[in-house]
Amino acid sequence: MNSPQISNPQLRGIESVFEYLPLRDGTMFAVYESHYAELERAYPDLNVHAELARMRLWCLVNPRRRKSAIGIRRFIAGWLKREQAALDAARAMRK
Repeated sequence: MNSPQISNPQLRGIESVFEYLPLRDGTMFAVYESHYAELERAYPDLNVHAELARMRLWCLVNPRRRKSAIGIRRFIAGWLKREQAALDAARAMRK
């Protein structure tokens, strides 16, 4: 299997890729292990692994709404922020 063409190859060969997110231009954004670890630290209450899989699926089924290499990090942060807010709201309602 060929490696996907990635938009952020800076760490290729140095660090493992945790997940690939498809971009508007047909390349992939590599979520490296260090980025994944940052996300887990920032959102400890979320299952970041599952959320990244959901983001990937969203990108696959919404090709016209995929993000650019510049906008993908904001997309990831915004997605996780909304999921955290939804979790917080659900917890508040249970109290």
